[in-house]
Amino acid sequence: MLINTYIMIKLKIHTVAKKLGKNISEISQETGINRNTVTALFHGKADGVWFSTLDRLCERYGLDITDIVEFESKQNEGSVPKMYRQVLNLSPIIFWPRIAGIIHPNPKFFDEGLGTCDVYFKNGVCEVFWHTTSSFAEMAEAVYKEYGELSRRHFELKESLFDYGKKVEAFCQEYATDFPLEWGVNELLNFLEQWQNTLKKFWSTAIFIDSFDLGFDNKEVARIGKIYNFTQAEIAELLTSENILDKSQRTKETMARAKRHHQFIKTILKKYKLSANPLEFFKELGQWREYRQTVNLQIQELWNKVFKRLKKITGIEIDFLYFLTFEELDNLLHGLIKKQTLKNRFNQGLLLSILGKDYKIIEGIEVKKVYEELQEILQQSELGHSVAGKVGAQGYAQGVARVIEKKEDIKKFQTGEILIAEMTDDTMIEIIKKAGAIVTNAGGMLCHAAINARLAGKPCIINTHTATTQIKTGDIVAVRANHGTVRILTPQNNN
Repeated sequence: MLINTYIMIKLKIHTVAKKLGKNISEISQETGINRNTVTALFHGKADGVWFSTLDRLCERYGLDITDIVEFESKQNEGSVPKMYRQVLNLSPIIFWPRIAGIIHPNPKFFDEGLGTCDVYFKNGVCEVFWHTTSSFAEMAEAVYKEYGELSRRHFELKESLFDYGKKVEAFCQEYATDFPLEWGVNELLNFLEQWQNTLKKFWSTAIFIDSFDLGFDNKEVARIGKIYNFTQAEIAELLTSENILDKSQRTKETMARAKRHHQFIKTILKKYKLSANPLEFFKELGQWREYRQTVNLQIQELWNKVFKRLKKITGIEIDFLYFLTFEELDNLLHGLIKKQTLKNRFNQGLLLSILGKDYKIIEGIEVKKVYEELQEILQQSELGHSVAGKVGAQGYAQGVARVIEKKEDIKKFQTGEILIAEMTDDTMIEIIKKAGAIVTNAGGMLCHAAINARLAGKPCIINTHTATTQIKTGDIVAVRANHGTVRILTPQNNN
């Protein structure tokens, strides 16, 4: 019998698969169910399902029918969370401390982490596939509710973030010129243990910043803006940090700009009879994000020094060493990790599946299969030839898109092209100046892209979620930043 009322039933195949640690191929092989059927059920795209299929799943994995299906109303159909993909220029060993924040955020401040995700590493890039975005919204809302006001709790969070960051910086500065070449295995292991613990403490606190990348801050800023009837220009000034204005080399121009900004803030507060900036938390969030980025650059520099030493001890190339995990450093220095293992990860890719409070490493031939499945799910989340986001900086621009996913893409960027990226960072400052407009997957009003777009006078759309996958390099696009949309005018089939 075919279930004709499927529209009223939510199949939890994907959730069950994650709990079992199984992918589509494994479920198909172990149950004898056609792979296409499993794929459709996994993606929630099946028009119906036979009871015998559900019986096979229950029998093979010891499940109850309620583990697989749940009834829901039609009204909830449109609220199923979409997959969200982040693209970061990180290798496994540099990403690893973030796991502490994702799985075990600092219990002093946070009750829950950022949820379930799969992380794919290859060619110096990692793609983080978040299977639900609800945990982002929940964490951002909880953080703002608890720390949004400039109270004692707010300053405790702020002080902890900077305190852990300063400890990381102290490590980096201690070895800024030279990493001790005379250290033996035991001394190096002792250093690595301290280094790991310091990084984990920093990330267990700093991870909350990511929860705002999907736009909670945009919505809250818009809500507060309506309460006071702020103009967009006033909101932009209230969100801009004086520290960011003064970040570049001090010149007459930057100093004058900072002075004008300070005077503008005083004028706004006086105009609306306010004693304090109602967007202060979100302005500080921008400062915290910038600070975390500064610390990250120092972290990568120290890892470069560490791996030069590890290469000398082990004889393994640095490119391969970056595919280690934290837990494997001890085994590496005791000769238990072979070069071929790391070389295979480098060539085939590595996939990290974070499941609740634990994680699983996938390598070898299975990596490609699982990655393709993740791409299929992602594609099912993307619709149409128009990309919508939030306004980072107003304006209009039309031009050829250039998608930036790795460092090599930056070198290809041409003046007037539309910059499309997951997020921007300081390595992209020069191309931001050359760009006709900036479009990013993530970010809020005070993210790197929005701040620098406003300073450069460029149209900017943030928080699109899917710009880098819907838009291809060579597409002719129109960026209507005043409306928060990017229209793909002429799709291209080139690189």
